[in-house]
Amino acid sequence: MTKKEEVLKELGKIAEILNIKLDYIEEEKREYIICNNQKICTSFTSIYGIRQEFFGYVFLKEWRERNLGAFDRQTKNYIKMFWFDENFNQPFFKNN
Repeated sequence: MTKKEEVLKELGKIAEILNIKLDYIEEEKREYIICNNQKICTSFTSIYGIRQEFFGYVFLKEWRERNLGAFDRQTKNYIKMFWFDENFNQPFFKNN
């Protein structure tokens, strides 16, 4: 089974129920999950890690209008740490 098949088997039905268009792309130099139009870097990531990224997307999609308290911006940016922009940059990634 390919990694794409594993990802879609693991998350496909959940994505369908939540009305999220899901795909998994494996290119020569990167891998990423696509949730609707949002690309999320998953290079060298296990299925468990990919599931975490998926549920981070779901969380932010469902809570987009809610405030998470004193650390709202930091929490949301941390969840989006591996999200790609249209040029495959990761604007929320911060090296610690």
